[in-house]
Amino acid sequence: LSALNRNGCPFCSGFCNYSPISFSNELNKDLECFWMQPQLCKYRKQYVEMRIWQEEEVFRLYGLSTKELNHLKIRNTTDVIKTKQLVTDQEIQRFYQQNDSIARDLKYLKQRAAINFLKQHPNSYVALDMVLLYCYLFGPDKPTYANMSEYMPYFGDTIKQTEDYQVMLHKYNTLKKLQVGNVAPDFKVGTAEGDSLSLSDLRGNVVLVNFWQSTCGWCNDQKQNLLDQYLQYQEQDFEVLNISFDESRRSWQNAVNSFGAPWFNYHEARGYDDSPIVKQYARPGIPFMMLVDKQGKIVATNLYAPQLARSEEQNLNVQLERVFN
Repeated sequence: LSALNRNGCPFCSGFCNYSPISFSNELNKDLECFWMQPQLCKYRKQYVEMRIWQEEEVFRLYGLSTKELNHLKIRNTTDVIKTKQLVTDQEIQRFYQQNDSIARDLKYLKQRAAINFLKQHPNSYVALDMVLLYCYLFGPDKPTYANMSEYMPYFGDTIKQTEDYQVMLHKYNTLKKLQVGNVAPDFKVGTAEGDSLSLSDLRGNVVLVNFWQSTCGWCNDQKQNLLDQYLQYQEQDFEVLNISFDESRRSWQNAVNSFGAPWFNYHEARGYDDSPIVKQYARPGIPFMMLVDKQGKIVATNLYAPQLARSEEQNLNVQLERVFN
């Protein structure tokens, strides 16, 4: 928490270099005001209820406390955890799904509290830090233009001079360019042999841009579905532009050869962190799939195979069917 850490932070569980210097009266007042909001009073009550429920469920499922189970997970002793299991795999899966849902709802409470506080205190450093923490960095969803639009317009002139705000503003403006209906930012990818291809070179085709890595589990889980969709629509001017961010060129080639991917395969030799393509696309993470129409305009982003999609808008198969049928 940037503003709080200037004077030491007793709230961050040891992540900063705490020193026992008191906050300014203004920060103290803003902090108290923030934490006493109705949403956070509700959050504290539900958080305690969740922890009690977790303890009871973990003991029922494994005969262990959550602390003991977490120790086993840290040691990566999967086989040992399996021997402790007292119920079916389906019951274990239901517990984790319910646990994720509850945790997500709690994150939303903190997000709403941060946004509401910002609206009332547009020039508060506490508001900036809480939005940065509970909305931008560790919110229930990764930053998108839609959810950032809920808080970016409310910052006051004082906060707009800070480095943290400028970082968020750059992300916000980049995401704005990536909205559906805009022309997808052009880029060029190449191979070690000197071959290169630009996204604009494929104009006139419906193009699926796919950022991936050979070590990415979700990427590998979607390979077969991607192949099925490609074979279904390849006769209708459909192209797939696969861009690997593997640090090892050999790992990339082995992954492509083992799967026999019949589309455009390119390797971003600079890697994910240093790639200008990644910066152009607001560091979307991996995997990332984007559908572009024949005019080069964005149709949909953040697409997944049906088993991983949270909605029809994220479902690759649904989006392709809409475009072609």
